[in-house]
Amino acid sequence: MGNQLEPTSARQIFSAEGNHEVTFGVGASSLCEYGGYKRVREIFDLSRTLLWRLAREGKITSVSIRERNRLKGRRLYRLSSISRYLQSLEAPQA
Repeated sequence: MGNQLEPTSARQIFSAEGNHEVTFGVGASSLCEYGGYKRVREIFDLSRTLLWRLAREGKITSVSIRERNRLKGRRLYRLSSISRYLQSLEAPQA
C-alpha cells in the first residue's frame, strides 16, 4: 500500500461493495463530519470515557464501524453533535 493518506485530508471507507474514498478538508473554518476519540480530544479536549458516556446517554451521536463477526471496531463521533451539546451547556437556564 506504500501511499498512506493523512487522516486530516482523506479517509478510506471499506464496504461490501468495494473500496470507497471519502475526502474531507480540515481547516480553521471547517470540521470533518466524524472523528475518532483522538481527533475529538484535539478539538474539544474531551476524554474517551466522557465521549462514550455521552454517546450512550444519547447526548452526542456516534457510529461503530467494524467487520462482521468482529468484537473490536472503530467508534467515530459526529463532531457537530458534540458542538451542539457543548453549546446547549452554555444556554441560560431558567
